Order: sequence, then structure tokens, then C-alpha cells
Amino acid sequence: MLVLLVVIFFAASVSVFREFSFPIGGTEMTLSGLFWIMMAGLITLRLLGARARVLVPGYLWPFIALAGWAAVRWVLTPTGFRGLKDVLWYSMPVFFGLFVPLVLGKDASRALMRIRRIEKAFLFSVFIPIALFALALGTGMAQMTWQGPMGRFVDARGIPLYLLVVLAVALANWRYGPGKIRGRVLSLVSLGAIFLSVGRMVSILGLTLLAIAWVNPRRKWQILCMGSVVAIVTFYAITNIPVMQKRFFWAESWDPSEGLTSFNLMGRDRFWPAVYASASHEPLLGHGLGTARVLVGQFFVDEPEFHPHNEYLQVWHDLGIVGLFLLFLSWGGVFIRNWKMWARGSNSDACKWGMVSTLATGAVLVSSLTDNTLHYPFVIVPTMIVVGIASWLQSYKKA
Repeated sequence: MLVLLVVIFFAASVSVFREFSFPIGGTEMTLSGLFWIMMAGLITLRLLGARARVLVPGYLWPFIALAGWAAVRWVLTPTGFRGLKDVLWYSMPVFFGLFVPLVLGKDASRALMRIRRIEKAFLFSVFIPIALFALALGTGMAQMTWQGPMGRFVDARGIPLYLLVVLAVALANWRYGPGKIRGRVLSLVSLGAIFLSVGRMVSILGLTLLAIAWVNPRRKWQILCMGSVVAIVTFYAITNIPVMQKRFFWAESWDPSEGLTSFNLMGRDRFWPAVYASASHEPLLGHGLGTARVLVGQFFVDEPEFHPHNEYLQVWHDLGIVGLFLLFLSWGGVFIRNWKMWARGSNSDACKWGMVSTLATGAVLVSSLTDNTLHYPFVIVPTMIVVGIASWLQSYKKA
């Protein structure tokens, strides 16, 4: 239990700060990366020590297959520590997918008490980045820029992805309780912190989660209506609010006569075609782990490797169609499973955690279109914690 609480606290804290890294094995390892390696090692020892009580949830098998294929691909084309890191990141869902039900155990009353503690940890973790940002801005360690709070030790770009998970928990509290007022307040606080980061995709995702949280998951027309509303609000915001115009377009203000030609893709329009062209030469098995980052790094003078900022392109390039299929099977499969749990939940707990895990996994799937979400343990691990809780509640209901 303590491990899960420490992980939540660390995920809420570490993404506020700039990553400090050191060279190892022809690549870079960050200090937070060392923490996640230690957590993976600790959890492995715990799983081995309690192997008789370890159960493999059904939804986890595609994740195991993806991690296994990544390991096999690394053996077939050794790419050193660069590739080995990717094996670890793709294995994180497996570690925590096995660990969460072990922590919850089979005693229903004790497990439900632990779930409530985890829920509170998520909810109140929103104040950690807010306090750190306030301290950094107040002491001059960071300045508010068009990319959010930035400074020598502060970087706001990572935290909003974690806060999407917190927002999902808060919205579910707002809708299903207990503590609907608390859920309402913390939903707005989380959304405000996301907007403060001036993240583009995450701000849109935050509004989308807020809208979807109030639909009936059995009525798809409501989802289409809410999606249309979010699209209209988003378009108005990025074309009329100065700070959003600066974030989305190259010009200081958007000129309607230019359409979307001045849209700022932050270099993605240059290296996405290169990654696609390279992947098409080895479409089935890919080029090997980490090779997409090396390819994109050639576009930069001082970056030997750089993420493509599209996980689907990166997985296809590195692991081929086999890896891409397993990626959709794992994350897409758990999204559909959680959506059904939300829609068919027989009680408020099942509906609440079905909703949390649906929103969190949906945020992972969508943000992976323009970010490196699958390589961010501070996003993937919290997401797998809420998915593990939803899975436990589902199995408990069946029992």
C-alpha cells in the first residue's frame, strides 16, 4: 500500500521539475528514471515473494505480449541501454497490473478501505504541483511564458498529463460521490492547473473529459453532441484568446485569411514524415527499440536522440506492425472493457471506477498522438493503478 502512495506522490512531484540526466550506455538516464527502475525492481521482488497469491487479470495479457515482444525485438536487434529502457517502459503496465490486485487482496472490507485511501491520495495530489509552481513563480525560479511556467529547475510540460488522471478521479467523485462538493472543487482546481500549463493537447483533453463525464455511456449521441461542443469551444479559444493564439500559431495573432496554414506543429511536420518513410521500409518487425528517437535526433544539432512525439509512429517504427497491433489490443482493449464497466455498472463504485479508468485510458490513447505518453511512467503508472482498481471491483462483483 505504501508503495502505491509513494508512487502517486512522486508522479505528482517529479513532472514539475526539469529532468536532470546523465549519460549511460550511449543514451541518457534521468534521475526520475532511476526511481522508476528501483520501483520496478522492488515490485518484482514483492511479486516473487508472494507468487502463490499473484493473479493475472485477463485484460493484462495483451500488455504482457507487448512487453514480451519488445524484449524479443531488443534481443533480435540489440540497441543497448537505449532499447532496454523502452523494454522497461512498455513493461510498467505489467508490473503495476500485477501489483495492484496483490495490494488490494481478497478481503473485501480491507480492499475497499485501501481504495478509498488511494482515491484521496489522487485527489489531494493536485495541490503538490500547484504549491511547487507557486513557490517557483513567487521566488523567481520560474517565469510564466507562452509555454507555461518555465525556469532553470521548473518545466510545466509534464505535469498536465498526470493531472488528467487526477481530473478523472475528481470528476467521478463529482458525479457519483461520496463527497460530490469535494469532487466539484477539485475537478475545477485540476482543470485550472492544466490550463495554467498552457499545454495544447492536454487543455483540449481536459475540456473533453469534463464534457464526457456527464454523458450516459450507453447513449453515443450524447458523446457526439458533447464532442461537438468541445470542438466549437476549442476553436473559439485558440482563435480569439491571445495566450492560446500564441501557443497554437506561429504568429502573435491568428489571421482568418491564413486558415490553419500558420498552425505551429513544433517541428512535427518535419520529422513525422521522416519516421513514417523509415518505418515503411521495415513495416512488419520494425527497426528495433530506440531507433525512431535516433532518427528524429538527426533533425537537431544538440540532440543525439529525440522522441517523435507520436507513440503510434514510434511503436510502428521500432516494433513494426506486430508491436502496433499489440499496442492497440492492449490499450484499446482495456478502454473498451472499462467503458462497458462504466455503462453496465451495478453500483456506484463500479460506475465510478469504470468512468475513472475509461477517462484515464482514453487520455493516454489520445495524448499519444502528439506526445510521448507511453514513455512517461508518471502517467502510465497512475493510469494502471486506477485500471487495476476497476478490474478488482469488477472481479469482486462477479464473485
